[in-house]
Amino acid sequence: MRHIIYTALLLAAATGTATAQTELQIVKAGEKIDFEGNKGAMPSTVAAKEDINGLDKVTFSGDKMTFHRGSLTTDYTVTDVEKVSVSGNINKMSIFYPPSVSSLLNFETGTDTSLDMDYAAGKKTDSFSATNNESINASQAGTLSPAAPTIYTLTGTNTNGAITITGSQDVMILLDGADLRSPNGPSIINEGSGKLYVATKKGTVNTLTGIASKSSGAVYLSGEGLLRILASTDNVAAIRSVENINIGGGTLNIFASGYCGQGIYSDKNVNITAGAINIITTGDGTQEDAKLGFQCAAAICAGTDSNTDGTINITNAKVRIKAIGGVGALGLGAMHKITLKNSTIVLSTFDDGMNAVDEIQSTDCDIFSTSAVDDGIGGSGAFIFRGGKIYSCAPYPNEGAFDNNGKNFAIENNITLIGLGARRTDCPMGYKSTVPSIYLKDVTAGKYLIVKDSSGKEVISFITPQYPGPFAFTVASPKLQPQTGYEIYTSDKCTSGTESWGIIENGVFEDPQKVTNATSSEVH
Repeated sequence: MRHIIYTALLLAAATGTATAQTELQIVKAGEKIDFEGNKGAMPSTVAAKEDINGLDKVTFSGDKMTFHRGSLTTDYTVTDVEKVSVSGNINKMSIFYPPSVSSLLNFETGTDTSLDMDYAAGKKTDSFSATNNESINASQAGTLSPAAPTIYTLTGTNTNGAITITGSQDVMILLDGADLRSPNGPSIINEGSGKLYVATKKGTVNTLTGIASKSSGAVYLSGEGLLRILASTDNVAAIRSVENINIGGGTLNIFASGYCGQGIYSDKNVNITAGAINIITTGDGTQEDAKLGFQCAAAICAGTDSNTDGTINITNAKVRIKAIGGVGALGLGAMHKITLKNSTIVLSTFDDGMNAVDEIQSTDCDIFSTSAVDDGIGGSGAFIFRGGKIYSCAPYPNEGAFDNNGKNFAIENNITLIGLGARRTDCPMGYKSTVPSIYLKDVTAGKYLIVKDSSGKEVISFITPQYPGPFAFTVASPKLQPQTGYEIYTSDKCTSGTESWGIIENGVFEDPQKVTNATSSEVH
């Protein structure tokens, strides 16, 4: 029988450090500009004023776009914009801009368009070798028991069906504009011992109610399309496997609304090596894991008590999570460790933003993590942060921005790190550091904090999400000098400047008030 090889090529241009997205349709001057359906006239130099995702307006001058949020402005050139499609005189662009704290704290589900984020670092290929290639319609959903590795190209719509795979063969389900939903659980269930591959065809939008692998088969997701998973069944994850879950590209939007519902859950490891992963969970956990100490409603979870696995690896990807259920609604939860590299991670959660038992390590990532009632970043082992920008918030009483029970805490490689927490007794900076830091355990401040040197020159400024009472703050930056005195000021109003990940550049602050003096740490 003819041997067929299916290859999913993940092609996109990396757009730099960014996360939040606004879809724009740019047309000729004097015609219309469309901000997700809100239209207004666009003169030759200034775009229509629109209120969307914290934006007041966008202005255009040549190849430069300026985003306005009140008095704060941020400039971008065409090179910062990924052109998704071109049709006549209209360029439809996906714009990734370094988000404001407001947009990070308050992003909503909206439509799929508001969540789509195309991303890949260079090119990546995931290959699947098959003996057979078959086409099936969603209306034919049922049991598949192939005698050899097979690609099933799935098309069509079925709102009351599921595919169950049995046997020992590897299977790929290639989604080509398919909509397959089951009211009782996952749309695709692998009960066999082979590997399950789910891929999306380029440019397609596909919908499932879940993917599950109940036996020894690992799960692989890749492609160049959009996969929506609408998981509403209680105690069921959108993607579930007793083996590894591997994501290698495409755009994945998960809405998990079931009681104790999770986004992605592997008994072993979750490996994300490319793509845009957007997860919103509303489940409220009650089945607490005694070792990890959190309930089962994590958006991405790896590991169980019964094995030594339990690692979340994220590389060259964009991950945005909103876990808004009750206790146990974490962003990332790992029984072993969390390893992040060259990625953008945004976590807005009820419980810990991320938590790992043994280690959390980040290299050249931009991370924003905020928790409503627990730690921004928590765990029981070492924290190692190298490069990038990290902003962690924990406003709830007696919770910390960084809490690893006093274990090793390392900040290295020109990282900018900001932590704001209600717990005022922890000092995570007493360990290895090649970047100077300032730690203050009892600060009352307004909307902004400004660090100045002895000559009165601003060194670094950032937004505080206006905590109700005294808090601890940690700031590490290559702009600081080791063992040097600084003055800390606060202000409630910034009259000009640009904001990126909560950090204000070239800010002009109204009526700044001195809070205290501080001395930066040594480096070693």
